[in-house]
Amino acid sequence: MKKLLIFNSGMPYYEDEIFKDKDYYNNPITCQLTPRPDFILLHSVFNEVFDVDCLDLELELGIPGPTRGCDISSEDFLIKGLDILLSKEFDILAFPCHTSGHYLSSKFFAEEIKKYNKDILIVIGGYHPNNAVDDFLYDDSPFDHVVLGDVYGWMDYIEQYGFDIGNNRVIKSNKDYPMPISTPPHKIPYYATKDTHSVGMYLSKGCLWADKCSFCAEFKKDWVVISVEESLKLVEEIILHSNPQRISFNDALFGQTSKWRKSFLHGLKLLCDKLEWKGYFWIGTRTEMLDDNDIQLLSELNIEVDFGTDSLSVDMLKIMNKTYQPNRYLNKLLETNKKLVDNKIKHRIYVIINHPGETIETLNQLNVFMEKNIDSFRNKYTFISFSSYIVYPGTLSFSLVEKYKRDYGTIFGDLGWWKRNKNQNFYSRLVFPSSDFILPAFQKEKKKFIGFMKDSNQYSYHLWGSSERNWSYYENKQII
Repeated sequence: MKKLLIFNSGMPYYEDEIFKDKDYYNNPITCQLTPRPDFILLHSVFNEVFDVDCLDLELELGIPGPTRGCDISSEDFLIKGLDILLSKEFDILAFPCHTSGHYLSSKFFAEEIKKYNKDILIVIGGYHPNNAVDDFLYDDSPFDHVVLGDVYGWMDYIEQYGFDIGNNRVIKSNKDYPMPISTPPHKIPYYATKDTHSVGMYLSKGCLWADKCSFCAEFKKDWVVISVEESLKLVEEIILHSNPQRISFNDALFGQTSKWRKSFLHGLKLLCDKLEWKGYFWIGTRTEMLDDNDIQLLSELNIEVDFGTDSLSVDMLKIMNKTYQPNRYLNKLLETNKKLVDNKIKHRIYVIINHPGETIETLNQLNVFMEKNIDSFRNKYTFISFSSYIVYPGTLSFSLVEKYKRDYGTIFGDLGWWKRNKNQNFYSRLVFPSSDFILPAFQKEKKKFIGFMKDSNQYSYHLWGSSERNWSYYENKQII
């Protein structure tokens, strides 16, 4: 039986020495690293055919950079990581390149492994290959197979053709495959001895809005989910064997059908009561998906809910292609927020700032919304979080770059930031969203917004602060 190693190359180039917000990033909770949900999902697929092992360099070494609560440098991360990788025995090296920030490190380790042993088969899949396949097809590329779509497609290919590369470097599957059931961490030798204070898992794949939201890199539209019974059985096994503090359901969008969602939440309550489990759950969903029955079911659980609201500006919601009815959308947000607060359910309203088309006027719309509704957020259950827009390849916004330049005067600092070997965190957010985006006015609106956040009980503005320093740094350096 061939040995296959699932390998996380990490994000060593994501460090940013310009920003050293150690008060935030050195928070012990923030810096905790846990078993990767994509690893435990892939293990369940590969384990059917191969002798499977895992290696997560971020878990082994930490995440490089002063803003990540880790002292290891990018260079040391790569050197030590390669030593650890070479200490493993494997015939196949599988990269789940989950984000564009993993591209350069995946490329580095793949090239080094081919120098060490050219007979090792290297296969890569994930969001970045699916959205930027040409990045892996350069001359003398070490990647033997680039998997587009479902990993089961690669398994079918191997079963039919074996490991002969031939001319089929890119393996694309258009077939509908079932959702695999994740292998619990305690059944994976690599994770069995690790700290499992938090466990993440996937119960479904795909998102019904995958081709809509402009900033999102999700490429699977059809929603495929494992049964409620299988989902609950998996949760029960994890609780009994690992007893984690938190269980996260990392689906692109949790519970996309009402029947499945309500049945699962009801079963989750019964399971927690039976096991007397004192941890908590986490899900990510949309406010308009939850009805009163959902909220009642959530109130019976120890759970935190993230909402990808993405903007509080009616104009930006339309530009982001988030909704065609922004006023109705925001009214639903307020309605759902009130019901969650009334039922003592902790939840996060997630907002993206600096998307192409952002102007002083759209920032003002955000502040007007906050000023009008600040009483709704003065509680210990609502958490408003926001970050700067990141331009990812393969997204709708990436395909509309020229339109944004023409319509809004948007300036993109680096449309290939994932190929930089330094400060990718900085360059990925380097977007001047519009010709109306004047730094002093922006700072005024920003300070006003932070004031509203401070007026509520919980607030987060660390990434906004980083964004401000981005503009200041670039103006001072006169790079743009």
